[in-house]
Amino acid sequence: MENEIKTELRPEIEQTEGNITVKKNKTIDFLAKIICLLLAFFLWYYAVSIDTVIQEEEFVGIPVEIVNRGGFAVLSGDGMAVDVTLSGNRNTMQKIKNSDIRAYVDVSNVTTAGEKFFDIVFKLPNGVTLEKTSVGTVTVYLDNKISKTIPVEAKLFNYSMSPEHTLNLSDIPDIVITGPEQIVNSITRAVLPVDFKDSEITSGRIYSGKVELVSEGGTELSESDRRYIRLSSDTASVTVSLYGNASVPITVSFKHGIQKLENCTVKLGRKTINVYGEIGTIKNLSINCVLDEKTLKSGTAVNWAIGLPSGVQNLDNVSSVKVTVTLKNYTETVLSLPVFDEDGNVITTISARFRGEKDAMTRFTEASVKATARMPEGETGTVSAPVTFEFFGEFAGNVYEIYKEGSPYTVKMAAKG
Repeated sequence: MENEIKTELRPEIEQTEGNITVKKNKTIDFLAKIICLLLAFFLWYYAVSIDTVIQEEEFVGIPVEIVNRGGFAVLSGDGMAVDVTLSGNRNTMQKIKNSDIRAYVDVSNVTTAGEKFFDIVFKLPNGVTLEKTSVGTVTVYLDNKISKTIPVEAKLFNYSMSPEHTLNLSDIPDIVITGPEQIVNSITRAVLPVDFKDSEITSGRIYSGKVELVSEGGTELSESDRRYIRLSSDTASVTVSLYGNASVPITVSFKHGIQKLENCTVKLGRKTINVYGEIGTIKNLSINCVLDEKTLKSGTAVNWAIGLPSGVQNLDNVSSVKVTVTLKNYTETVLSLPVFDEDGNVITTISARFRGEKDAMTRFTEASVKATARMPEGETGTVSAPVTFEFFGEFAGNVYEIYKEGSPYTVKMAAKG
């Protein structure tokens, strides 16, 4: 009885000689197949519907190119944009960006300047159709392209300065203008405006800025016209220099720094010279007459050539100044000295003149100084070698040789090897 009840409750289980065998339920198996078929159908339908549904989408601000301009420049019609509406299946439309759409007009057939009308050509991605556009045609004005060179002038405003001073402006390089013939020919000047913003000019400065173009009638070229031209440089620089007069002092110094001015009486033919030049250059300018004490003749006047920096004008129109230096309490003596080479060997004897303060010169002897000749580097054979003097003790920096006939001492010397 127990076995019979189990069989009725679980018909999928069969008992055979003590073993249990599991049987498939045919109803459940059939239902599972039906569900799978339904799911497959819905997936297929969804995929088909997504790929076949046609939709429209608007793309705004597509730039319109002007291509194949040849030798013409565009006066109008450049830089415009168009809105387009495209249609296509949903998958395709979802992938399209503005950059995938190209709009252009081809002006390659234009042979004369003037206003022309062109249809906009569209190049679209595969699988889409152009439904409508905000603009279908473009008006383009074309002209011949030319170049010309014009100077740039600086225009200063909003400044003040001392009435004693004047301004000087450095030259600004010319610029080359390239663009439509009509616009380029209308440009008469190029100006670099320099605004000092109500300040006083007390020194020079460099100013850089954008070049303004002036057309016929003196008006500035409009931005709408300027965008069609090209400049070799949009900016320029000018050096604004402040000029004036100055009285430049004349001073005296000694080349070797051994002779002291306090031991001299200096007489100048003039103590100043009047000049005109850039304020920054002349305000601290001085004319220094550098005299060589080793060639100096006490009490004898010499003419010192006046040299001025470039750009400084000599208003007194004098080319030299007379300088007379008289030594105080100085005396000279002549010594006969052996001349040594760099190895300490005596090669000859010379007679040399020396100058110093009287009191010190009473103690100055051959033992107070040493003469050495040095072969110039790279020389061969027998040459004239310069002689240098080394002073010892109290005489170092206070006694110096006087050049013979205005030139340093030399001796004949043979190169080694």
